Amino acid sequence: MRETVVGLSLLFVGCVPKPVATLDQPFALGIGEPMRVDALTVTIGEVLEDSRCPTHAQCVWEGRTRLALTVSTRQQTTEGEVALPGDAFTTQGYVVHLTDVAPAPSVEPPAPHAYRATLVVRQADK
Repeated sequence: MRETVVGLSLLFVGCVPKPVATLDQPFALGIGEPMRVDALTVTIGEVLEDSRCPTHAQCVWEGRTRLALTVSTRQQTTEGEVALPGDAFTTQGYVVHLTDVAPAPSVEPPAPHAYRATLVVRQADK
């Protein structure tokens, strides 16, 4: 009996569905976490740059954050990046916008697993 329960538990671990977000709606995502949006699966690979001005500091430049993305469908996987402020990533008929990055910048850089990005996925104009 115990072997059956262990076997079924292992079977269900492989069947955990990816979280699902809605087109045109913001969603938060951590490093390495996949999110399904329409026909896409979006995953943040790593923080490429975080040069944002630390909280309570006076900076000449506001800085920016750049994140590596992987965007997949059943047929294709594309790698790219998004940045805040400004840049979006267009691929496979969709546009991925980065709208926020947490935690707020400080003098000590956060650990990579502490980052949470807020993204919005829209269909590209045709």
